[in-house]
Amino acid sequence: MKTECTRVVKGLSRLKGPLCTWAEQHLSLPNSIEAIRDPDSTDIVTLIQMTQDTGNRDSSYLVVFDPEADSFGLVMKVADGRPWYLGPIGEFDEAIINM
Repeated sequence: MKTECTRVVKGLSRLKGPLCTWAEQHLSLPNSIEAIRDPDSTDIVTLIQMTQDTGNRDSSYLVVFDPEADSFGLVMKVADGRPWYLGPIGEFDEAIINM
């Protein structure tokens, strides 16, 4: 998990202005979460959650790290409340920019 945290710090250094501020305010302690790979499927993937809702300017997405893909990506909730992994994007800053 140390590697992902180092990559988050590097990603934060590449973000500017409001995106950097948002990311810093929404960082979470890394913790394991499960999400579906497809809204029409029950196939589950285990990810590491890197951001969280704070109650202030929250997004409909969470940034996660995918150990299988060695990449950051996004999770959102589908209508029934299940978390859906949208897939790998790249580095932490790229995931933030793609929110």
